[in-house]
Amino acid sequence: MIKSINAWRGIFAIVIVLLHSEVPMMESGAKLGVSFFFIASGFLTTLRHHDEDLTSPGTWWTFWLKRAQRIYPLHWIALACYMALYVLVMHKSIQWPQLAAQAALVQCWVPDKHYFFAYNGVSWFLGALLFHYACFPLINRYFSRWRLQWQCLLIVAVIAALAWWLPQLSPIKRIYTYVCPAFRLGDFVFGAFIANVYRKLNSSSVTYGTAKATFIEAIFIIIVLEVIFIDQTTELFMPWNSHLIWWIPVAIIVFSSAMLNGQEGFIGRLLCTRPIQLLGEWSLEIYLFQHVASTIVNYFISPIYGHFGYPIYDKFVWTQIPLLLIMAWAIHKARKTTHA
Repeated sequence: MIKSINAWRGIFAIVIVLLHSEVPMMESGAKLGVSFFFIASGFLTTLRHHDEDLTSPGTWWTFWLKRAQRIYPLHWIALACYMALYVLVMHKSIQWPQLAAQAALVQCWVPDKHYFFAYNGVSWFLGALLFHYACFPLINRYFSRWRLQWQCLLIVAVIAALAWWLPQLSPIKRIYTYVCPAFRLGDFVFGAFIANVYRKLNSSSVTYGTAKATFIEAIFIIIVLEVIFIDQTTELFMPWNSHLIWWIPVAIIVFSSAMLNGQEGFIGRLLCTRPIQLLGEWSLEIYLFQHVASTIVNYFISPIYGHFGYPIYDKFVWTQIPLLLIMAWAIHKARKTTHA
């Protein structure tokens, strides 16, 4: 396991929670986080299976089913919890086509936000990821077997094409590119490309030392923060800020984390501490159950405190996150016990 990548999973999961809790200045970081999850998945999956041919029907199905079995049960539990609150607490009626699409994780294929953001809306990410896993055997057999020069040429061509095409789209269509699995496949393939570059350049004989490693870590964090700052304070990246502009910052995070794995500087060692590693281990539970936790806070905890003269609606997220972490810990522990 690359511990720094695991840590960034947890950090970005919390950033996405902050965005959905309407904390100011989180939108750019959350979009960066979504790209990170797709690109890191492509990177880690390629590292794990780079020398395997998974294209025979039986092997392909086994590969995909193994990942689906990790995703669907947790998704269904989160969806069931949210729908119980939706009906019993919020007293809202169910739109069955949207619910069926979300239960099957195909809602992200419908170009209508009333489908892909319905109910426990964050689960669109899982539908896209399942599609990427289905595509991976072909990516691994064909794209990853090309010479790096050809891989790089294809990536540059795709970036150039997207950079030209995205400004031509209407804002509504551009929103759909954010969730469309076929479109987000570019993030996943880019992660596979980074993994192939890493495999070519990585050498166990290279040592960095604490000072050099810390300097590298500080530089890549400054670059990432600068891109976030520019996006947050200007409209310079507007047509591309849902995904494309984050490819290079994410590549810097993922590649540097892998190259410095086991030789981290002070920043990397902080990311490797147990509390932040736990956030990474719980990141999927944090991501999927955030709307459940926010609904509980909004309909139960906040009114109770308000009844006793302590209005906490302006501190909403800081009451939600402790509850969410407790839920994530309990669910993650239950999953580990079940799979043991």
